[in-house]
Amino acid sequence: MSASERHEVLVEHMTWPEVRDRLREGWDTAVFGVGAVEQHGPHLPIITDALLGTEVAVGVARALGKALAWSSIRPGFSPHHMDFPGTVTLRHETLVMIMQDYVRSLVRHGFRRIVIICAHGGNAPTVRLGCRQIQEEVGDRAVIIPIFDTLRYASDTESYIGLEEGFHANRIETSWVLHLAPHLVKMDRAVRDGVYPKVGDLSVVLSQGSLRDLAPSGALGDGTKGDAKFGRVTFERVCRKIAEEVEALTLAFRKRSN
Repeated sequence: MSASERHEVLVEHMTWPEVRDRLREGWDTAVFGVGAVEQHGPHLPIITDALLGTEVAVGVARALGKALAWSSIRPGFSPHHMDFPGTVTLRHETLVMIMQDYVRSLVRHGFRRIVIICAHGGNAPTVRLGCRQIQEEVGDRAVIIPIFDTLRYASDTESYIGLEEGFHANRIETSWVLHLAPHLVKMDRAVRDGVYPKVGDLSVVLSQGSLRDLAPSGALGDGTKGDAKFGRVTFERVCRKIAEEVEALTLAFRKRSN
């Protein structure tokens, strides 16, 4: 995506009169991610989730049309990564309050549809609860549309995340960063890691323990298979499909309110 294309929708690259004019022209959809500042193995940058959350927000905003994007909220809820230096985590309550303040600001300016993209799996419980609270607070002034599990939009037929594919700093995350910010990737340090215990729900290990209990490197999956072309194709598909999902959810939610 060119710098001019990003400037069209990414608010931090705009002036306030430009944002005002967009609102007057009916650009009343806001999109932002809830990311993280956490380790991503020995080869990906600590900014990975925040970077991907921002880029998905930009891509979704462009696909929706008449929508603006904001940079990701960061840090996120990442206590299970704190064994790895560089990670910063917020408390659940803190992250919810930040989300609330983001949305209050946007609603005050006149945004009527707010898309919140969960760009870090560890944020999912907080985002689910927070979005419900936020919707109850704003009422019919705006519709809040949360999007979870962004990687599931990457393909209709093939899984890119799971016990075999890995969950963190794996092939698809590595490919996305290679596509979006290749200068931040150290492919010579990429590894295949992740010792999965014989339990049915790995999220229990992560919520009660540390990712280090599963992978000493901090990577769950095979980052050595990262590929920029694969990253571009799947990333563009994710943005397009999320935009389609947002439109479907908007219709469902607005029917309910009528």
